[in-house]
Amino acid sequence: LVRDTLNASVKGKVTLEDEIRMLESYLALEKLRFGHKFDYSIIVAENIDTYDTELPTLIIQPFVENAILHGMKNKKENI
Repeated sequence: LVRDTLNASVKGKVTLEDEIRMLESYLALEKLRFGHKFDYSIIVAENIDTYDTELPTLIIQPFVENAILHGMKNKKENI
């Protein structure tokens, strides 16, 4: 995850496929950190080509991080 993040930050843009892969790595680590107290799924519309669509680096991750940190702050059971 760290290597991918550093490589992506140099490029400035990543494919949606790469962004999803980094998100999956990040979410797996957070799930482990929170003792498997949450599940997640990443859904992409069928008409979006994840290999051809480019995004600014780490555009989605801060929103996911914020949702997990605030959503799990007082969580005691699995969702």
